[in-house]
Amino acid sequence: MKIKQTLARWGIPLVALLLAFTAYRIIAGNQPQDNRMTLANPPATAPAAVELIAGAGLVEPSSELLAIAAASPGVIDAVHVQVGQSVRRGEVLFTLDARAARAELAQREAALLVARQQVAEAQVLLQERRASLALYEGIGDARAMTTEELQRRRFAVDTAVARVASAEAGVGQAQAAVRVAATALAQLSVRAPVDATVLRLTARPGQFAPAAQLQEPLVTLGRLDPLHVRIDVDEADLSRLTPGAAATVSPRGDSQNQVQARFVRIDPLVIPKRSLTNAVSERVDTRVLQVIYALPAGASGFYPGQQVDAFVVTGGTR
Repeated sequence: MKIKQTLARWGIPLVALLLAFTAYRIIAGNQPQDNRMTLANPPATAPAAVELIAGAGLVEPSSELLAIAAASPGVIDAVHVQVGQSVRRGEVLFTLDARAARAELAQREAALLVARQQVAEAQVLLQERRASLALYEGIGDARAMTTEELQRRRFAVDTAVARVASAEAGVGQAQAAVRVAATALAQLSVRAPVDATVLRLTARPGQFAPAAQLQEPLVTLGRLDPLHVRIDVDEADLSRLTPGAAATVSPRGDSQNQVQARFVRIDPLVIPKRSLTNAVSERVDTRVLQVIYALPAGASGFYPGQQVDAFVVTGGTR
């Protein structure tokens, strides 16, 4: 009887304790192991400084991106540049089919020749009428001429003068038409507006080029010496922003490549944020002020359109 009481008193707690220990071992064995991974490209870390403003940025040409379009619609006849090629201001990038424009110019030039011939004819007629009037007025005997005839010859001279003026106006009009046709022909050769590098080229021979800004420009140009970085500074940090402050910039995914950028300017218009960092706390309705910095000459690993991590110094370094 005493043995049964002892088992009832201590056996049940021991069994419960054994079951609890078994459950703990099972649960602990099912927990995932702590596999620590080392990132190949850790995110950029801020340099040692008293105060910093972190922001995302985009690399861009110092001239910004120049989207080139055709001034007149037409079919592309030839493309004269390649991607990566350096071009000078005024160099032809591509040409449109110019057969109709050349024919129009030739027609206008022929009309100009006709107008000039009409001026020459009107001037000859004017000389003739003036000579006739002078001959008639030179007659000394008043009985040999009539007032009516004298008046008629004077009117003939005035008419000849008016014809010369009209013919000269016709020449001016024909010259203007030639200039318009020549301008239309020149616009079919699309030229580089500045010294730059061809960054993107979508123009192809036989392709129709509309006279409008396209979503994919026919040619994209940019000056790469130097490269600029457009940094988005959150509107909440504007009170701490110091114009002219230095900045450290590194390419996204290459935090070891850090360069010191030189302040260029501040675009004074606060705009909605467009460059996102994918941070959990990031708000897409944030407005930013864009600050432009120049990368040092020879900085490697930076390309137009590339995202960068930037840290703008607002105080002294430690």
